[in-house]
Amino acid sequence: MEDYTPTQAEAAEQAQAEPAAQTPAEPAQQPEAQSKAPETVAAEPAEEAEAPAAEKQPEPLKLIEVVDVRFRNNAKNYYFDPNGLTVRAGDHIIIETARGDEFGSCTTGNHKVLLSEVVAPLRKVLRLATAQDEKINSDNQAKEKKAFDICQKKIEDHKLEMQLVSAECAFDGSKILFFFTAEGRVDFRELVKDLASVFRTRIE
Repeated sequence: MEDYTPTQAEAAEQAQAEPAAQTPAEPAQQPEAQSKAPETVAAEPAEEAEAPAAEKQPEPLKLIEVVDVRFRNNAKNYYFDPNGLTVRAGDHIIIETARGDEFGSCTTGNHKVLLSEVVAPLRKVLRLATAQDEKINSDNQAKEKKAFDICQKKIEDHKLEMQLVSAECAFDGSKILFFFTAEGRVDFRELVKDLASVFRTRIE
């Protein structure tokens, strides 16, 4: 068999046909490169948004200094602001209350508790009890016993259906408080007038 040799015209036509077949391949690769670019850009903001969550720290617990105080004739303890004083268990102190200045005993000295455990307003310790304060407290206790006995007799005189629980004198002597229980409503207005005439002070 003889070798076939193309003519110059055939060779020229073949050369023109080969680039034409390769030309469409080049633009087909460009869309692939362009479609990948947005994926990289979208990932960056997601990493930045997660960073602040890792830096958040819990708030520290708030503490406040108090002393535990018990009033006369009361088994319950109450928190008071030591007001810069060093108070020890067993100390007698004068404290600020809604009823005025009162005499109390410290059951637990200066210590710290969670602020959330304190019922506002936190009232203050005014001073450690002096010898004069101790005498006033002793006199008040004697008055309270007398007031209880007199009130009990007046209740019987007025035939009131109530049970007397206790009598307490305000530390400054401005009033006497009587505590009682009753099953129903009791009209004790005449009793209060009777007691006020005897003690010459405010009755509650």
